[in-house]
Amino acid sequence: MSVKYHIDHYVVDYRPDGRYGKRVRRHLPVAIQAEDEALLTERLIKESVTSRKKEDVPLTNETVSELFIKYLDWYETNRSQTTYKDLLSTQKHIDKVLGKEKVEKVNINSIELYKRMRMADRPQPVNRTINKEIAYFSGFLRWANKRGYITARQFKIESLPYKRPIPIVLSVDEVFQILASAEPFYRSFFVFLYSLGLRKSEARMLQWKDIDREMNTVTMKQKGGGFKRLPLNAVVISAIDELTEGKFGVIIEN
Repeated sequence: MSVKYHIDHYVVDYRPDGRYGKRVRRHLPVAIQAEDEALLTERLIKESVTSRKKEDVPLTNETVSELFIKYLDWYETNRSQTTYKDLLSTQKHIDKVLGKEKVEKVNINSIELYKRMRMADRPQPVNRTINKEIAYFSGFLRWANKRGYITARQFKIESLPYKRPIPIVLSVDEVFQILASAEPFYRSFFVFLYSLGLRKSEARMLQWKDIDREMNTVTMKQKGGGFKRLPLNAVVISAIDELTEGKFGVIIEN
């Protein structure tokens, strides 16, 4: 294994399967310019490659990239399209850092390497974004183990420290000022969010057929594929009526 500076970044040259295995060149992020940082990253790569126990029997010889494609196929069928698209956006980062590594060789050092490499990319917000990505990767490893591709991992993936920002809570008067100034379509959208406590995606995907005016209820598909039915209060009914009566020149399409 060696570290060399090439044009504007460091490159780590190594053979993950031993002296006679395939040669791999890992390009480190341009943000890693200090030699000691590059050497530390090289050490993490070396540890992630060599720390696998010799007595472990590999169940698959596939790389992370190769097996992740199968995971995406399963995920597209068994999870919502929103989370599937989010996973797709994460895949390119996983491929870049861990894609060439054999799945059965992934260990805690691989995860620490991923954290360090992604921190050098400075995604915003840094810790929250990386935590989401390693959570997706952890789900991938659980899926691989459940289907017999790898043995159960013997390490715990720790998240980076992150504090959620304190939410800004609007007063009732402020909410009604927003509703009063919004156009009818957006007013009904905001009313569904505020009055019924829906997620943005839940309100956005509602269709006219989901609203039962006889029973004054609305049925929606939840995150994870389940359904829930909620009663419509007077505020929501008024917003719907404003749309269906065609006020303010709004065109309704069923």
